[in-house]
Amino acid sequence: MKRDFYIKALFLAFALALFSCASVPKTVFPPDGIYSYDFERYVDCIEVTAMYKAYGMDAYQNILKKSYGNAVLMQGGTFVEPDTRILISISPSGEVTSPQNPSITGIYKKNGDFFFQGYYEENSQISKITINGRLLLTKESDRASEDFNGDFILTDNGSERKQKVRIENGLYLWEYEEKEEDDFETWPVIVSSDGRFHSGFDMTVRSGVKNMSDMLVSSTCESYGKVKADGTIQVQTITKNYGSTQSGEEERIDFSGVRGSENLSQISKEKSRDSKIKKALTKSSGKMQVPKKENPPEWYADFIPNDSDFLYGSARKSHADKETALRIAELTAVSQIKSSLVQEILSKSEAEKSMIQEGDGKTKAESRFFRTAETFSLMKIPYEVAESFYDEKTDTAYVVVRLDRSKYVY
Repeated sequence: MKRDFYIKALFLAFALALFSCASVPKTVFPPDGIYSYDFERYVDCIEVTAMYKAYGMDAYQNILKKSYGNAVLMQGGTFVEPDTRILISISPSGEVTSPQNPSITGIYKKNGDFFFQGYYEENSQISKITINGRLLLTKESDRASEDFNGDFILTDNGSERKQKVRIENGLYLWEYEEKEEDDFETWPVIVSSDGRFHSGFDMTVRSGVKNMSDMLVSSTCESYGKVKADGTIQVQTITKNYGSTQSGEEERIDFSGVRGSENLSQISKEKSRDSKIKKALTKSSGKMQVPKKENPPEWYADFIPNDSDFLYGSARKSHADKETALRIAELTAVSQIKSSLVQEILSKSEAEKSMIQEGDGKTKAESRFFRTAETFSLMKIPYEVAESFYDEKTDTAYVVVRLDRSKYVY
């Protein structure tokens, strides 16, 4: 009897434990919703370097861009990255990948910090991209309420050029009423609960040829705005270009406007369908940035894990000329090793990094990352080509390089 009692008690406890686990809802990570997205993006224009190398010149071109005030829409762990329009996917464990671009790898932490890197092909040229920043879920109460919704027409007080603005669900999206060829495609930004919004970017482009030229050009663009529930809106944009061949003069443009003829009920109807803002948030590049070929060599993989003896890099490049394809693929693979070096060096100096964050804020710590990345982008390292193959049927080169840890001390 006593034994039966203990067995029943144990069974009851087990059943209660199962019921308890089943009754607690699982937390979805990352949860769906509107996120603020502030980031620094470093671009190493690998293919430019490769083309100049063919003529015996050591050239470089890299871009550092810091952007803030952006909004992204997280749905099922995926969102569209505003700058590249690459679809980014975050797993429940925080792993960052891309269903459109197999070279993308990174990590997203529960505190909102994220990092990812990969290769991005634009205008048939490959660049290495590294993005570091913060991605935070926003509360609906922290964004502008429906009282601020509407369509607005803003007028530039200088050129008289008009902008069409839509505010919806605490987000602000604009475009020029009459588009011109060199207009850039805008991205939604967050409007706070009091109707204020602030967004912008700083971008620096460095390019040159060793022992011949060095050019540095920087641009800043910052917008401050305020929309009121009565339908009026004021925006000021400040731009400045400085560096080589630039004047460095600051330009201020003021915009003002009122809610247009579209009423709030029309905005509400569009919210129930695919609204203009939602379409903007979900518009991706729509194509594979690093195309998969039919028959890569058995030894090839887009990413090869590093081990205790070697750091690895791998890349593929399609080009009708064999030597050009192999050269670009090799340089691309080497840049992957350089990114690994940056990560390992910063990991080893984590204590120093923490001191910088505590003393001067996060910006210096992030800038330190990109300064280190830029240093390695210009540095030669004693790597070796482990595997190399050019598929003449698909005009595609496959290259794997490696760096012997014992030959490189850092």
